[in-house]
Amino acid sequence: MENKKNKKTQVDRLEEMKRLIDQSKDMTSIQPLLFPLEELGDEDISFDANIFDDIADPDKSHRLYFTMQRMLIDNLPKGKENKRLRQQIYDQKNLFLNRGKALDKNGFRHSSGQMTYISTFLEPAFNVTAEWVKSGGGPLDIFMSFYDLNKANGFTLD
Repeated sequence: MENKKNKKTQVDRLEEMKRLIDQSKDMTSIQPLLFPLEELGDEDISFDANIFDDIADPDKSHRLYFTMQRMLIDNLPKGKENKRLRQQIYDQKNLFLNRGKALDKNGFRHSSGQMTYISTFLEPAFNVTAEWVKSGGGPLDIFMSFYDLNKANGFTLD
């Protein structure tokens, strides 16, 4: 008989749940509005669906980044004497791809140009490089193309 006393029936559990819910209504943690609803007015609640175009696509990022890198390696002047020239171009390219993050004093960027936003950074950088190769431009042309992209976005190596 004691066993029956300790067992709660389904109805007892539901009644207890209802009581707890009613009790919790008295202790809500709803934050009052910062602004009265009538002050909000007709807000622009439009939604730009294009943000979904920049969802990470590792395969596409990999293909664009390393194809661009290969185009630069194949078309920039080779040799030890041109290493500093190539590095200046790579620095401008990397500054753009990393959304303005330059190397810190320890030589770390804390960002990866390989996984940057595709449509806003990776594709434009790829297109600039492909156009440079197609037009037969020189090192100054590709340097200035990336420099201009960086300047337009407010990115500097300083």
